[in-house]
Amino acid sequence: MFETITKHVRENSVVRFLLSHLIILLAALLICAVGFRSAFVIVRNDVLDSTMFAMTQAVSSVDNGLTELRTLGMQTARSESIYRLENLRHTDDNYYQNIIRAINEYYQRMLYYSPNWVNNTFIYLNSMDRVIYNRAVYAPDIFSGYLLEWGDDAALWQAVCTDDNRAPFFCKLGGQDIYYGIPSSRLMSSKTGTVFFRIDSDWLEEKFSLLEQYNGYSLFVLDDDNGGVCLYSHDDLSLADSLPEDWLTAQGTWNSGNDLVLHLAGSDSLGLSYLLVLPEQQAMRQLNTLRNQMLFLIFAAVVLGTAVSLYFSVRRGRPVNEIARALQAADGAVNTLSAARSASLCRITPICCRSRRPTAPRCRRHFTTTCSNRTLSPARKWSIWRSARALN
Repeated sequence: MFETITKHVRENSVVRFLLSHLIILLAALLICAVGFRSAFVIVRNDVLDSTMFAMTQAVSSVDNGLTELRTLGMQTARSESIYRLENLRHTDDNYYQNIIRAINEYYQRMLYYSPNWVNNTFIYLNSMDRVIYNRAVYAPDIFSGYLLEWGDDAALWQAVCTDDNRAPFFCKLGGQDIYYGIPSSRLMSSKTGTVFFRIDSDWLEEKFSLLEQYNGYSLFVLDDDNGGVCLYSHDDLSLADSLPEDWLTAQGTWNSGNDLVLHLAGSDSLGLSYLLVLPEQQAMRQLNTLRNQMLFLIFAAVVLGTAVSLYFSVRRGRPVNEIARALQAADGAVNTLSAARSASLCRITPICCRSRRPTAPRCRRHFTTTCSNRTLSPARKWSIWRSARALN
């Protein structure tokens, strides 16, 4: 089989031209494919770096906003007017004056410095068991009506208010919004109160709006100081109930199956971290589009190159095949004529006829011998001479 193919290739000029053209075409395409692959690797790394950079910028913006809010809360919690309410009693002469002063100072501060992404701000006073909100003082059971209106759980809020945690903290009270609490306490004393900021969850959605370009992703804001509790989530991939433990502890960027995972730590003072899970086909969709276009162009180049190679191979090889067939036919005709004339001469000369393969040299030698015979007539010698001359 191989010998037949080799013989066919060797004897057919069209096939030889086509193979040479295809080898050159495939070599060029191979070099291009290697270059494209290297370029794709570089572009993929650039896409990962750009995604990481965009996430870092968004996390930095969130941290800056929360840090400013923390500063505002600590200034409010440590204000002198709040401290005066620590041991205030209903029977004190200056009870209402101190409350009004604290309310006005708190209201003015929130009016001018509270960011627009904070929905509500209120202060719970431990010693008085009262809540300052919206230029008024409420009993906890009355204020619970606002919490229910916001979709939060009053029992969870009261449990947070009565613990002895003195560090700023984040929490969720059953609703969608995040609460940031700033405890108020003097040195070596118990907690006197807590300033609460109710943060609009849409603000976080806006900060991470860069992710809207992807059709599906999962983003989690985790409270590392509270055991990795999820404070905010955008979970298109339904991963909230099945997050692996190593995802919550590791930092950086890695691939997990078909997903791209980014876990970035926020500010140390806030204790937050940000976990992004993005399907790699979504992260690389522009690169995949480019790769599909390149594959299509390579396929088109192969088809077009093969067609052009076949056209020129036939155009150049067919005349060569025709010349080769003509030469073979001419060579066969010459051999047939030589054999016929040799046989004719051998019929004239009996000695040649004894040979199985009459040849011209053999007949010429016989002609010389025959012509030396004086018994032959001149006509016979002339016939033998013409036959021998025709073999020259």
